[in-house]
Amino acid sequence: MESTIGSDLRVLVVGAGLAGLATALALHRRGIGVELVERQRRWEDGGAGLFLPANAVRALGHLGLDAPGRPVRRQRLHDRNGRRLADLDVSRIWPGMGDSVGVHRASLHRVLRRAARDIPVRMGTTVQSIRDGDAPLVHASDGSRRTYHLVIGADGVHSAVRDLVFGGPRAEPVGQMCWRFVVRGRPDIIDWNAWLGPRRSFLAVALEDDQVYCYADIAQPETPDWRAEFAGFAEPVGSLIAAAGVVHRAPIEQVAPPTWIAHRVLLVGDAAHASPPNMAQGAAMSFEDALVLAELLSAAPLTEALTEYERRRTPRATWVQQQARERDRTRTMPSFARNTILRIAAPRLFARSYRPLLAPP
Repeated sequence: MESTIGSDLRVLVVGAGLAGLATALALHRRGIGVELVERQRRWEDGGAGLFLPANAVRALGHLGLDAPGRPVRRQRLHDRNGRRLADLDVSRIWPGMGDSVGVHRASLHRVLRRAARDIPVRMGTTVQSIRDGDAPLVHASDGSRRTYHLVIGADGVHSAVRDLVFGGPRAEPVGQMCWRFVVRGRPDIIDWNAWLGPRRSFLAVALEDDQVYCYADIAQPETPDWRAEFAGFAEPVGSLIAAAGVVHRAPIEQVAPPTWIAHRVLLVGDAAHASPPNMAQGAAMSFEDALVLAELLSAAPLTEALTEYERRRTPRATWVQQQARERDRTRTMPSFARNTILRIAAPRLFARSYRPLLAPP
């Protein structure tokens, strides 16, 4: 087992969301034997939207995929009354990196599913137990018991693999609630737009087909009527909220386990390093994880590859989490101080927060 490299591997990826599909696809394209298990019984085109910064689009390109969606050229910040705080040229934040895009999550998931169509996937299947060792034994809900060289937990912020094998940690709430939804028929809204109020913010990102991805958060764990909390915000916030259909509500959580490796079990994506979403790096980090892992597994013995993977990826994921916390501290400052800082320094702050991510992963 120790000398296993590349096409000799048998790998199970748990979870077929964005991280799981990207991981399986990257491994498959390196000639590594991989299969997926997914707890959903059928593919569902749900969810809301995503803003994919240029490093996420670059990683998709290295996976051989074109990013769907709509290019985002500007990021505009406003106070709650609609007064402009900053108007950022995205190409200057990501110099030489190509487009950033707004995309419906369902569109992106479909692109990954099509690309991974030759990879075996067992739908409606969960992992019941994993006996770690040189050949991890996986007992699944479909009654199967199979051994693999490597099991990869790509099953999100509430990862079952992390609980079963690593014993946690559980996802940690950061004291914020968020609401996500998509509004159709708004060609008047372009690019990326945010309105900042006292301990709350509203984001609107233009997607394909005149859709708009809307995201609202409030820096408190519960609120009886979130819509009322944004009643005083400038248009188009009120009309977007009024047009909301299916709204996805969730606490914002983060995960920072002390290690991502337990012998022959590995965590990737949000299972390893979930972060508050204000850096918009969840998908990007997952796609980069997939590329780096596939590169290393195809070229080095398993133990060496996993050790090098964690060494390469930990600083980048840690940076994103640190910057997300710093942004949250800035956003929840008293409004006058926050607005003054953003008017003066937003271009520099945004560029600095992403600068380490300009380099390849």
